[in-house]
Amino acid sequence: GLENYLSLVRPLLESVDSLCQYALSPEFSQIPARISESGRCAQQPIINAARTMLDAGCQLIQAVKVLISTNIKD
Repeated sequence: GLENYLSLVRPLLESVDSLCQYALSPEFSQIPARISESGRCAQQPIINAARTMLDAGCQLIQAVKVLISTNIKD
């Protein structure tokens, strides 16, 4: 039941909390992110693909909203 669920989720939440605390520690938060021009160029195809995927997801959500608002049962 619920106790079993909580016992499974609790370690995950503790790990996420620890990771957030680590990432937000002053050791890292004061160092601005820097990326080289070659690194920027190398990641561009991945960024473009992610943008395309997000755009498609947004279009899908808009289509679902239209279908729901017009009560189409197909």
